[in-house]
Amino acid sequence: MSPLPPPPAARASSIAIAALVVGIAAFVLGLVPVLGILIALAGIILGILAMTKPGAKVLPVIGMVLSGIAVLANIGAIIFVLTLAPSALPSDYQSPTASDDSESVELSLSESSTPCFSFDAPEEFIPNQSSDDDALCFATREGWGERSDDGTITYTGVGAVWDQVLVEPVRVTTSDTMAPDGEVDTMVDYLETNYFPDLGEIISLREPVTLDGQVGNITYLDSSAETTVTKATIVVKSPEPYDTANGPVQFFLVTFVIDDDRGDEIIDAAVSSWSWK
Repeated sequence: MSPLPPPPAARASSIAIAALVVGIAAFVLGLVPVLGILIALAGIILGILAMTKPGAKVLPVIGMVLSGIAVLANIGAIIFVLTLAPSALPSDYQSPTASDDSESVELSLSESSTPCFSFDAPEEFIPNQSSDDDALCFATREGWGERSDDGTITYTGVGAVWDQVLVEPVRVTTSDTMAPDGEVDTMVDYLETNYFPDLGEIISLREPVTLDGQVGNITYLDSSAETTVTKATIVVKSPEPYDTANGPVQFFLVTFVIDDDRGDEIIDAAVSSWSWK
C-alpha cells in the first residue's frame, strides 16, 4: 500500500493578508499623529478576525504585532507634540494669535530734512531728489523694490516704485489764489474740486491732523491703482512763510501712496515726528 500524501499546507485567508498589509502600513505611518493610530487599530481588528478563520495564522500575527508597535509609536508621537515640543521654543516666544492686541513690527525710521521742515519715514524709502529740490522744500521718499505674487514687497533700491511720501510746497502767490483768506479749510475746498479728483475717489475729506502745532486736514482717497492700499494727502500751513529760490512758500501738501498694510503707521510716524524749522 502506498503511503498517504501529506495534508495540504494551510492557506492564508484574504483577511489574513489584509491584516498583514494594513499592519505594514501602520508600522510605516506609526509616527504620524492620529492617522497612524487609526490604521494600526484597523490592522489589529483585521488580525483578530483572521485568527477566527481557518487558514495560516502567521500573517495575521505579524500584522497585529506591527500594528501594536505602530500604536505605541503613535502614542509616543502625540505625547511629544503635546508636552515636549513646546519646551523647545524660546522662553520669550509668543504665538502670533496669542493676543488680539499684539502690535506689528515697529518701523525702522530715518529723518528727511529740508530748510522748512523735517519728518521721519521708513529707512528703506530712498530720498529720491536733488539738492536743488531740498533747497526748495520739496521732499520725496520712495520705496523701490520687487513685489511677489502674494503682495509682499522686498525693498532692494531698484526695480519699481511701490511706496511714496511726497511733500510739495505751494508758493504764496499760488496759494493766495486758491485760499485768499489763508485758511486751511478754504485750501481744502479748492483742492476738493481742482486737485483731489485727479488722485482718486475721495473717501474721507475733513479729518483734522496736527503737524508740530499746526492744524491741518488729511484726505483719504481710493486710488485707481489696484496695488495701492493707502492713499492720503495732508494739507497744512506752516507758522510763517519760508523764502525759497522760487519765492515764499507756506502751504504744504504731504501725500502718502503706500502699497502694503503699513500705511497708517507710516502716516502716524511722519505726523508725530514733523518739525518746522
